[in-house]
Amino acid sequence: MVAIIKSSIYARHGIDRAIWIALLCVVGTAIFSIALLQLAIGVLAALWLVAFVRSSSVGFRSTVLDLPMLAFISGRALSVPFSVHPEISAHALYIEIIFYAAFFVFTNTLRVDRENEMIILIQMLVLTAVLAAAVGIGKYAFGISQRASSTTSGPYTLSLYLVAALPFALFFAGDSRFFKNRQYAFAAIAVLVLGVIFSLDRMHWIVMAATLVVVAIITKDRRPLIAFVLVMTAAVLVVPEVALRFQLTLTFLSHSTGRDVLWRGAAMLYADHPLVGFGPRTFREIFPLMSELSDKGAGSWHNDFLQVYMESGLVGLVPLLWLITAAFSSVIKAFRSTKLSLLHRQILFPLLVSASVFFIAGGMLDTIVGMVFRFNLAAIALMTTGLGNKSVWEPNLRQEVC
Repeated sequence: MVAIIKSSIYARHGIDRAIWIALLCVVGTAIFSIALLQLAIGVLAALWLVAFVRSSSVGFRSTVLDLPMLAFISGRALSVPFSVHPEISAHALYIEIIFYAAFFVFTNTLRVDRENEMIILIQMLVLTAVLAAAVGIGKYAFGISQRASSTTSGPYTLSLYLVAALPFALFFAGDSRFFKNRQYAFAAIAVLVLGVIFSLDRMHWIVMAATLVVVAIITKDRRPLIAFVLVMTAAVLVVPEVALRFQLTLTFLSHSTGRDVLWRGAAMLYADHPLVGFGPRTFREIFPLMSELSDKGAGSWHNDFLQVYMESGLVGLVPLLWLITAAFSSVIKAFRSTKLSLLHRQILFPLLVSASVFFIAGGMLDTIVGMVFRFNLAAIALMTTGLGNKSVWEPNLRQEVC
């Protein structure tokens, strides 16, 4: 893979090459270092702005998801002046806005017309997920942590990242362009699955199982699903912590780690600020049942849709639902088009399944895994707006910006 990456770097020139290296850094560092991720995103945005200024052929790329994304960002921003604690909300949005804007950085720097580069980015996403899973499994096995976790975040973030990467490994398991052979693919899938299992995160177990079922239906390959059932059964029988969490999963609602308290608290407040919400990151200041929470360090509503509504009201929630609906709608319309390339047809499936993981499990607002979500949306937007052809990027860009 190193040789392929080097070849792709040498195939570009000037700022175009620097943009490609920055993209590789974003995908390669997301789960390992927040600081490096922020730096890579900042450099990527700066390089695009330089290319935009230097070349008349480099313009802003409009996509089918621009308006709902802009509406969502605007809704989040609009809720700040009306926040019950503007100073907290303003600081939170200042941090968040950079990562929301990453969607537009991706849509203006990804080259979906260069299919080899899309393959490399997906390979790197899966590889980093496998490495992060291996680290997490090692930390758990050697007693360094009670649950599998990454180098920069806890079990929840790691397991969500792995579940989001899993659809790519599953869909491309038999494609020699992505994996050298099926043995490599099976090993990668096994490590990802074990990483999620040993994170002991019940929600992500459920989402992972659902993902495997969906992939089995679409690809008609049930082997990964059968293997998962066997591995999960073995883990439940052999590992006491997994067995305990599995038992709790069977009674999820009665052991929901305080979610019932969160829902009751939300029911007490939902009608107070329905239009613009209470303001971003104001959970601890407004939650009325803090004394009943088992986790006294809780700082959010543990549900993206509920959190967006409580923080930004309908001006934030409606655009978020619009964004999700537009993503699904654009993919459906693209598959009806004869202009969609064969590889883009293959890539769109795992992109949409991976994005759906965030719709179900949350993480759309997260700093780290939220970057994968926005990468997925950007790739979907580019492929469906251009319907798989090269119109989404001016073909003479490289000559112009060198």
